Amino acid sequence: MAFPTILEKYGSLSATGFAKETTFGTPVAATTFLPMASNTMEEDPGWFAPHLMQGLRDLQVYNLYGEAKFNGTINGPIFPANAISTLSAAIGADNLVGYGIFGTYVTPTSTTLNGSTVVGATTITVTSGTGFVIGQQVIIDTGGIQEVRRITNVVTNTITLQDALVYAHTSGVAVVTGGTTTLSAPSIATATTVTVTSATGIVAGTIIQIDVNSVAGTLTSEVRKVTLVSTNTLTLDQALVYAHASAAVVTIVQAPFTHTINQQNTLPSLTVEKNAGSFQSLQFAGCRVNKYEVKAPTGNAAVDVSMELMGQSVAVLNTPTAISVSTDVPYVFAEANLLAFGTLRTDVHNVTVSIENGVKETYTYSNFHGPSFLTPVTLHVMGAMDVVWSSFNDATYGDFNRLINGTIGTLIFTLVHPSSGGTITFTMPQVVIAKYAQDIKMEDVILTNLTYEASRPLSGLQQYTIQAQVANAVYLPY
Repeated sequence: MAFPTILEKYGSLSATGFAKETTFGTPVAATTFLPMASNTMEEDPGWFAPHLMQGLRDLQVYNLYGEAKFNGTINGPIFPANAISTLSAAIGADNLVGYGIFGTYVTPTSTTLNGSTVVGATTITVTSGTGFVIGQQVIIDTGGIQEVRRITNVVTNTITLQDALVYAHTSGVAVVTGGTTTLSAPSIATATTVTVTSATGIVAGTIIQIDVNSVAGTLTSEVRKVTLVSTNTLTLDQALVYAHASAAVVTIVQAPFTHTINQQNTLPSLTVEKNAGSFQSLQFAGCRVNKYEVKAPTGNAAVDVSMELMGQSVAVLNTPTAISVSTDVPYVFAEANLLAFGTLRTDVHNVTVSIENGVKETYTYSNFHGPSFLTPVTLHVMGAMDVVWSSFNDATYGDFNRLINGTIGTLIFTLVHPSSGGTITFTMPQVVIAKYAQDIKMEDVILTNLTYEASRPLSGLQQYTIQAQVANAVYLPY
């Protein structure tokens, strides 16, 4: 018998696709892909055979199918935009009330703080108040402690903010706003057109930001592309999610666009497409992220993300969704920074951030072998970092004393692309050092491994265990 002809399929032509589902378990075509290192998503059909004595020596006679499982782990680099929907699905949701998407001003008005601010401040003093008016959005500082607030009053160089500041800021840091027009009439949620006081400078293809965020209020910024301009009426490429009042600020913006991903008790579900060599795909529907772990080690390797997912069902796609990857470049450790307990750490050798959602499978009498519910019942955020050790009780870092004293502080870990402006920032407002382990080797400098645990504050503006901010070229919500 001749050897059968086999057409081999290339692993290099594979990828993993993701899409957010509207309804849990109803599959949708992939909208974003992760250039993956591995994907172990598989089906366990729940086959079993009861051991029964019936005059036969065969251990297994009856072929039965019970609880099917659809799970696995996907590994790959983390990018500014590719597969960021999985990060949103691991934490909660993008574009919630008061935490809408905002862009970068095309024509910014920039000044600096003329004097430092304290935590909880509702006013700032700037070097020049020219160009700052009531209703505008003002951006204070940069990096992990950047804050965006709405202006409620301007008196000479003193600006009053609608919401208190979460962080302290030093004199001289950047304070930026942008030239604006306003809505001449209110708009409703689901609106696809808005009317502005002046459309000067706005043409088809212009990206605009409508409204500004009010963290403690109800205002929520939204970013849309204008597809048509008719006098002062602007047609938008996608319907608005929120209503906006007359006189709300409208600003011309550009990338990067900032997304704030907040915790939710109910996590979004994803359809995960395991594309095998661009020949066929396994399409897993009703997937939730059980564990999301980011690792940023030193060495010639990209920052890695590991996603453990659990699904409800699987189907074969004979025609896979075409792989489409945005022109992102993965993050590397050298572009990252970590702010721990108020100090920018320059001695970090390795960082991990782990989000565990405690997803629980529940099966019911539904004539369906997969799980009827996949429920995130707990949230556990923790991680570790290796630092170059210099002293047990140095005045700057004091890691050992923080461990002994149970000191609570903030940890902000930021991945930065200086060339593209893309960033991902993980903020944990309340962490403790849970373990301090010394690593002493003959052939190496002494390192300390610090394990941290995050918890949720009971008061203040940061009542969450973890929050993520993503700045990239995507202006629509995840």
